[in-house]
Parts: sequence; structure tokens; C-alpha cells
Amino acid sequence: MKNNIILFVTLSFAVIVGILVMSYSKLHRGGGSRIEQRVAQLKQMRELPQNASILDRDLVEKTSWWGNPLDPKIFWKDKTMWLDINATLAAHRVGRLYPPIPFGETNFSSYSEKDIVCRTGGSEGDSTAYHANDREAAFWNDFERTHPTPPEEIQRKQVEIEGGILASKNWNNISQKDINGILSLEKDRAISLGYPPEALTDDALYWSYVAHQNQQYQGATQPGQTLAVLHSIQSSSVDSKLITNSLNADQIELANAWKIAYLKRLKGQNVDQSYLNAYMQAWNLSSNQVFGAGNY
Repeated sequence: MKNNIILFVTLSFAVIVGILVMSYSKLHRGGGSRIEQRVAQLKQMRELPQNASILDRDLVEKTSWWGNPLDPKIFWKDKTMWLDINATLAAHRVGRLYPPIPFGETNFSSYSEKDIVCRTGGSEGDSTAYHANDREAAFWNDFERTHPTPPEEIQRKQVEIEGGILASKNWNNISQKDINGILSLEKDRAISLGYPPEALTDDALYWSYVAHQNQQYQGATQPGQTLAVLHSIQSSSVDSKLITNSLNADQIELANAWKIAYLKRLKGQNVDQSYLNAYMQAWNLSSNQVFGAGNY
């Protein structure tokens, strides 16, 4: 059986390599004119297209703009300044590992700005070459610890921790005391990394997990997607009706309670208004809901 699996993997890899070789062969026909045409197109795009092919990711390195430093004034215009998935992907599409450091920031000026090539995504032959430097790495490492965490990242951590809590109910040969200790350490570690403590209470974790799974189920477009959501909660104690039925007003209020408490704390700490606005937009909350009429 093991030998059959190895043979299948080997054959599958051979097929994939064959397809890539054929693709390159087609591009090379006609004196490489097709490659030249595609490189010319990429040069004009000045941005790697979404869902780019392996070929595009290889050819884009032949352009003059790939990996060049970005203008922070242009990049951050009308954007909330944090290391969220949108900012990261925008940097990746032009060959940068990180978004640009905000204009005028000098706390990390002693770090080198000499770019190095960082290959990610697989083996050296099929990975993407992103450019970065020590100053960017130091800045963003500190930024993530000292600035508000993007909303989608908070939710990801909540679902991860609550999923572990729910799964722990089925753990064998481990005491509840040890389970509680493990989960407590996980929460403490999350807080040390900048996740808000309001998001890590028992109620916040539970209702964020429910809201996330409900959203996944309600937004599914294929039967397989709905089954995947139901499968992910079948070993938990969550009532499936909370996932398959739309949440009512009281349940939504429970799911939003920690968000309102968190936003009020940020406002009290005079956090930049752009973060408050971005959170409220992401969470579909109005200023009246959070701060009350006339207190925004």
C-alpha cells in the first residue's frame, strides 16, 4: 500500500512537471516570442494579476518594476495603516514582502535598508521572490505589537482558540485542570502579541465562533461548503441551529458586546480615529451603537 502511494505521488508529480514543461515549450515556440509578449504585458500592468499563474510569477521578475521600493504617501493614501491582509497582498503584487514604512518614521533608521530577496511559497524553483530589508522587518514586527490588530486577524485567533476549547471536551487521558492551563497559556500568549483581552473572554470567544461559523454557513454557495461547516462543529457543543438559522437581534448583540467594549477602551486611550472607523466598518457597527448619540 505504501509503495502504491509513493508511486501515485511520483506519477502525479511527473504529470505536473510535464504540464509545466509543455507550457514553457509552447511559450518558447517562435523564438520565445510568446514569452516576450507576456513579459511586455506584465511590464505594462505594473502589478502582478490576482490568481497569477506560476509562469507569470516567474516572468514578472524580468520586469523593471518588480520589487522596487514603494512610495508610502501613495500606498497609504486613504488606507488604515496596519499590517492587514489587504496591505500585505498589495505589497506582494508588486514584489515587496512588506508594505512601505510610513513616511517620516525614524525610530528604526539605524537598521539597514539594503534589500534582500526572500523566496516564499515553495522550493527554490517555484517560489516567488519578494524584496525586503531589515528596517521594514523591524518596523512591522514592533508595529504589530504596539498597534491595533486587524479585525480579520482577531476573528481568526478567536475561532482558533474557541475551536480548541470546544475540541478539548473530547480529549481523553488529560485532566480538565491541565486543559484549562493550556488554554490559559494560549490566551495569555495572544494578549502578549497584541490581541485585545476583550476578545478573549469566554463569552467573546464563544459568540465570535458562532457568528463566524454562521456567516460561513449562510454565505456558502455550494452544498459541500455547508457540509464542511457542519462537519467542523459536529464534535463541539454548539447547537447546530445557531449555525443553520440566521442569528436574532439578541444573539447579534451578544456577539458584538466585546467589540463595543474594546472600541470604547480604544477611544478612551485616544487611539487614532482611523482605526475606530475601520473597526466599525468591518463589524457593521454605527457610532451610535458603540458610543451613543452625540458621543462620537
